[in-house]
Order: sequence, then C-alpha cells, then structure tokens
Amino acid sequence: MGQNIVTDINQEFLEILLNEAEEMLQLWESCCMELEQEFSMDTVNALFRTAHNLKGSSKSVGLEKFGNFVHAVENVMTAVKESEIEFNPDIVAVMLDSQSLASKWIQACWENPLVEFDTSAIV
Repeated sequence: MGQNIVTDINQEFLEILLNEAEEMLQLWESCCMELEQEFSMDTVNALFRTAHNLKGSSKSVGLEKFGNFVHAVENVMTAVKESEIEFNPDIVAVMLDSQSLASKWIQACWENPLVEFDTSAIV
C-alpha cells in the first residue's frame, strides 16, 4: 500500500462493489424478512452466501473494516448453520440491524471509502 490509502482503493472497482453491495444488501433484507415469517435453512444459506460474497468483495477493494464487520455477522450465520446456536427472533433482529448498518456504511462509502462506523452495539 502506498502513502495515501484512498489512492490505493481503485475507484472503478470500488464503484462496482458499491453498486453490487446495494443489491446484495437488498437480498440480505429480503432473506431476513423471509426468516421472520418462517425458518428455512435454504434462506439461512442464502443469507450466509450474501454476507460471504459481500465480505470478500469489500475486502478485495480495500474496505477492510467493513469486510471485518460483515465477517463477524457471517460468523453468526455459520453458528446457526452448524447448529451451534439455536435460531430465534433475536438472530433475525441482529441480522436486520446489521443490514441497516451495512447499508448506511455503503452509502457513506460513496463519499468517503475510508468511513468507519461503530459496530460494537451489533457484533
């Protein structure tokens, strides 16, 4: 990485990611809405894949802190998938809160890709 991290984030790739992230976060929200109605491992898996892809994509363009946040949320979904924690309405609430924060974060990245949010209340 160079002296100025902003120049190290490729603007073209960043814009592609931000557009894709908005779509992924809409899918994330849809999955959560489905899970509020009825638990489905297929929906949990779709939510996990969405978070996994968002994490990888964001880290690939240099949004490390955002990627780390999504990774922490992904870990919760992994625990549900592997039956380490029991799925319940609180899990959906955390996923929705996470989606909301991630959406705000992505919107803020259009102006400043180095923006950071406090994630301590969620993860």
